[in-house]
Amino acid sequence: MAMTQTPVLALPNFQEPFVIETDACQDGVGVVLMQHGRPVAYLSKALSGRNKDISIYEKEFLALIMAVEKWRHYLQRNEFTILTDLQASSAVPKQIVDRRLVKKGNAAITQVKVTWTELPATICTWEDYNVLKQRFPKAPAWGQAETQGGGGVTATTA
Repeated sequence: MAMTQTPVLALPNFQEPFVIETDACQDGVGVVLMQHGRPVAYLSKALSGRNKDISIYEKEFLALIMAVEKWRHYLQRNEFTILTDLQASSAVPKQIVDRRLVKKGNAAITQVKVTWTELPATICTWEDYNVLKQRFPKAPAWGQAETQGGGGVTATTA
């Protein structure tokens, strides 16, 4: 890198507020610490095992927890803003393709594997059924009759 180019990461100014921007996908999470639209620091983590099966919302929250733990010395001095792409997402559950029971603590939680509107049909995520139904009460996925195997059943009239 030539000395005349701007550095990739900005130096932090502790008098100014920070912004944490999180992102998650099926295989990992990423977080950027920013000020004035410029990155100050970043981190990413590949997910494996149980963490691959958690919902996208839980992955975003995991990314946020990782960021606060790692950058506590930056963030504890002032208020900061959290940005996540889930807030602006217009995708809703389209179809339930599978279901399972997952143990969380002492409770058994029903999870459904769903496809999403505005995403390729090949992208499915496991989500907590009750949370998803509460967040998206009018989603197309709830209009289908669900079988134990997860496929939809269509009624025909003569």
